[in-house]
Order: sequence, then structure tokens, then C-alpha cells
Amino acid sequence: MKNKTSVFPHERHIFYALLRAVIQFQINNGLFENHNKFKRGEWLKYNWKAKIMIDTAIKDKLEPMQFEKYIIKGENVEFTNGDSCSAFWVRRLHFWERHP
Repeated sequence: MKNKTSVFPHERHIFYALLRAVIQFQINNGLFENHNKFKRGEWLKYNWKAKIMIDTAIKDKLEPMQFEKYIIKGENVEFTNGDSCSAFWVRRLHFWERHP
């Protein structure tokens, strides 16, 4: 009996290519979801888009980060630990994900 995952090994690559195309379309057309939506002290985490597009950031920084301020109003965020990124790549944590 064949393993189902080995029958169509290219499906995963096609799916990721499609997701990357959707994300690139959002970036190219300025469809940012997080313009000015975060408040100082909130806990943020990388979103699914970041997991698709910037693997190194996800591997290095899995921990939630606390929002400090906007560097460029609505676009780039800075965290209390000194890291920063575009607001496009982060999301607000759900209440069950927050630090105690």
C-alpha cells in the first residue's frame, strides 16, 4: 500500500506557491490589515503570512513580543525588546496565548 503523501508530492509546493502569490498581491497593492490597530503594551506574534514568507524570523523569534510603538505610523512596529518589523507580519495574541 502506498503512502498517500508520496502519491502527490508536488501538491504542497503548489499550495505554498499559491499562498505566496496571495501575500505578494496584498503587499504590492497595499492591502495591509494592521494599520494603527495595536496599542502600547499589547502582546503580538508573527502571523500565518510571516510563517509562509519569512522562515528565518519565525525560527529565531517564536516567542510573543510586546508592542512598544509605531516607527512609521501604521506600517512599522517596534517591540519592547528592540526588534521591529512591518505591522503586516504580526497579529494580536488571543487571550489564551498571552503571557501570565
